[in-house]
Amino acid sequence: MVQAILQTPSILGDENSGPSSGMKEDWTKLSSLKRELIKTILHGTIMTEYLRTNISPNGLIVTNVPRIFLQDLQFRLDWSQISWKCTRDWLILIINTSKRLADSITVQISITETAMKTTVQLSQFKSRLAEINLELNETKEYLTRQKINKLQKDIKRFSKEKIYPYTTSDYHYDGTSETSEESDVPQRKTRSGRSTPYPPQFLTI
Repeated sequence: MVQAILQTPSILGDENSGPSSGMKEDWTKLSSLKRELIKTILHGTIMTEYLRTNISPNGLIVTNVPRIFLQDLQFRLDWSQISWKCTRDWLILIINTSKRLADSITVQISITETAMKTTVQLSQFKSRLAEINLELNETKEYLTRQKINKLQKDIKRFSKEKIYPYTTSDYHYDGTSETSEESDVPQRKTRSGRSTPYPPQFLTI
């Protein structure tokens, strides 16, 4: 009886209609869940595009590199393929995890909305939900542009630097000096003039 009375429209307006407008923390929780769902889905979506285009995000490029046999082209090509397979496995793991977490968040959103409908007038619920969705659509568009821009930059970088597979020129190998394991690693000069192992370009993104 009390609940039915409280759900009647307030003469003070929606902002002051008490419990019928829903608790602020409930709306905050719902908005947070929906925002997290967008981020999770987008993460899985963009990783799928990386997988589809056969390139790796900067943070997933395998950084282990052998210090021997760098003068052997076949060895370097085989190493590149193994490195890329590792990256692909990571991408697939991220994609599958994103889907699993998105499904879980979707369930939480459904539970939260169902609970809120018992304390909020349906018209008020729909109105406030529409406002939240509008705000989140702007967030989704912004994040999508960011991720697409990053993907496009990575595509250009991979194409320009031949990150997978790498070749002799990628290592700047000159075929000289093979007296030790250290000599197998092409050298570069630092600003201080000291020689350091020259990293393959697919490790420098």
